[in-house]
Amino acid sequence: FQLRSVMGTKSEHRSLNDGAVCSYKSLRTHDVDDEDDADSLDSHMPPYLRTERMRWTTFLITTSMCALASGPVSAWPTLEPVLIKAGLFDGPSQHANLDMCYSLALATQLGTSLPAGWLYDRFGGRFCCFWGAVVASFGLLIMAASCFWAAQLSHLMLVGYPLAMFGGSINTYGIYVFIWILPDHQNLVSSAAAGVTSLSDMLALVAVGMGACCGLYIGTFFLIVSGLSLIAGIVCWAYVPTKEVMLDLAGSTLHMDPSAIPSVHTPSEEEVCCGPEMALLSRSWHVMKKHKIPNVLLLAFSLAYCLSIMYPTQEFLFYYTALFDSKTTAAELVNFYAFIYGAGGFVCALSGGALCDKVGIRGFTAIVVGCCAVVTILLPIPSFAAQVAGQVMITLGTSLYFVVVNRFCMLYASPDLFGTLGGLQFTIISVGMAVCMQVLQLATESSGEQGAARFQLTYVSTGTLATLLG
Repeated sequence: FQLRSVMGTKSEHRSLNDGAVCSYKSLRTHDVDDEDDADSLDSHMPPYLRTERMRWTTFLITTSMCALASGPVSAWPTLEPVLIKAGLFDGPSQHANLDMCYSLALATQLGTSLPAGWLYDRFGGRFCCFWGAVVASFGLLIMAASCFWAAQLSHLMLVGYPLAMFGGSINTYGIYVFIWILPDHQNLVSSAAAGVTSLSDMLALVAVGMGACCGLYIGTFFLIVSGLSLIAGIVCWAYVPTKEVMLDLAGSTLHMDPSAIPSVHTPSEEEVCCGPEMALLSRSWHVMKKHKIPNVLLLAFSLAYCLSIMYPTQEFLFYYTALFDSKTTAAELVNFYAFIYGAGGFVCALSGGALCDKVGIRGFTAIVVGCCAVVTILLPIPSFAAQVAGQVMITLGTSLYFVVVNRFCMLYASPDLFGTLGGLQFTIISVGMAVCMQVLQLATESSGEQGAARFQLTYVSTGTLATLLG
């Protein structure tokens, strides 16, 4: 697949087998020298983005703010023992209810990628950053209420937690605006958007630490983060450029009229009658149908890969308790995971984008598959060191996987379709995830195995399948 006919501009092209189809950066024409490129780009910048230092400063500010609202409660294994201590869902069905809460939040985060991506394409990054933070803040308020009145309102966690994750998903899309503000570092920006959720998981470790040393109640923690998320949204509204500015910058980078950017598919008269909302979805579906084999492979691999990584994460606390016959050891390991995933995930995501540029998408995917294979081997080993190593590989594999998906969307979608195409793909994956997670849960409970073996059978099966598909 080549984008020469798509973008209508001089481009560098490489076959998919060589590692990548194309990139936004490669779409820049080469008949204009670098100095002219810089001058053209600067002329389209808002005043607070005119210099290189100002652009990077704004990018860092936005990334930091999004870390407060982009899924700040996604470190579920670390939060789970704290929620149990708070009496959430207290009773014989506590384990099942907590698993349901996590499954709903995970399915919501993936399934709402389509509306989140559509909002990004339709209204821009500033809109997503602000309103995503507002939604996340409201979800966190509901979570705080469910903890303060656990005996009466535990069920509100089933609403508040997915809502907070949904808001965080919308909020993260605002970072993608910087793909065009820093056009020579597009994969770094894409990686930062994937890694910011990992960085925000460090907040869960802060909650555990503050609870241990200062007696900070988990409900109070959610209340504080809710306020911080709202402040983050206001700051992002002040700094993140609008959609119009973003398309202007994209046109300048591509040396195109911004109105000419949507060119993968010209909407039919029927689609035009339905409005721009349906046109975005129709164009995304057209791209997926036009390139069936790459999309089917991506979706099948993504479903198996997410199951092999995320299902073990959901069960970490109970699996470690069964594996080591110690709740203390299990608590230590889930706290280790919060730190490893929080700090390491952000670093891995940032470095992953640069690595993908060097080895190509094909070689990079092989590295991701290797991570999955190693995790499958390490998880059944009853050793503290092996489990920590497994957590490191899960962190690496998760961070690198999102680079693959974002890269895929960058290769196949025009600038105004990036969010909707990715959202449509994640929505399809999420439907499969929601069904398969429940099936795996039932399979684990009815396997007839005792102790850690009932988890290991599922872990090894899903990990092997993901490795083969990869």
